[in-house]
Amino acid sequence: MKYLFWLVDKEYLTKIDPENPLPPKNHGIPFNKVKMIHKATAHFQSTFDLNGEERIENFKLENTMLLFDFSSFFPAKELKPFTVELPVENE
Repeated sequence: MKYLFWLVDKEYLTKIDPENPLPPKNHGIPFNKVKMIHKATAHFQSTFDLNGEERIENFKLENTMLLFDFSSFFPAKELKPFTVELPVENE
């Protein structure tokens, strides 16, 4: 789990390359420490080092987003195009 949560400067969220999903230097914290709080309910705590090697310049909580990488749990599946026909209402 420590590589799945990232803190990202929201101004740079759209500049993340999906092929290399690390945030731009000084605009994201891609690593955190994870502590299991309750195993039976999968309750855990993640903490980020705001002053570590990877950091966000001029960090402000209101300008920061928590990004979670769901792709490691759900593989991408290519879908074929499909058409949905909607009924026409009579006037």
